Amino acid sequence: MTAGAWASEHRQQLDEAVEVWLDTKPHSIRTDFEPATGKHFVRLGKAPIVPDRIPAIGSDAIHYLRSALEHLVYRLAILESGQDPPPKHDKLGFPIAETPEVFDRKEQTNRGGLSEAASYVPTLTRSRR
Repeated sequence: MTAGAWASEHRQQLDEAVEVWLDTKPHSIRTDFEPATGKHFVRLGKAPIVPDRIPAIGSDAIHYLRSALEHLVYRLAILESGQDPPPKHDKLGFPIAETPEVFDRKEQTNRGGLSEAASYVPTLTRSRR
């Protein structure tokens, strides 16, 4: 099974686990209005305790998705170079960042030997933000 398929399977397991947990009504939400200040408040009545299984499944899904992206970049480098391992294989990677600026810097340094044309995957991802 590919890393992408594992990520999809974990995503489905995560959805199911969250749905089961939410069916237990782990929290209550109350809205209040203070006429003196004109402010509306949303209050969480009970702090929900998330079952350990939910973050574990989520982290697995993220790990397998990241792995699938790394494999994709590596395979693109093999296709472009005709070599396995490709040149500068230790520099290849799929850039993930919190801001577009950091993403662009990482995209340049993580490209390894890939040309601009073969590095279209990060460009497509960046354009969907």
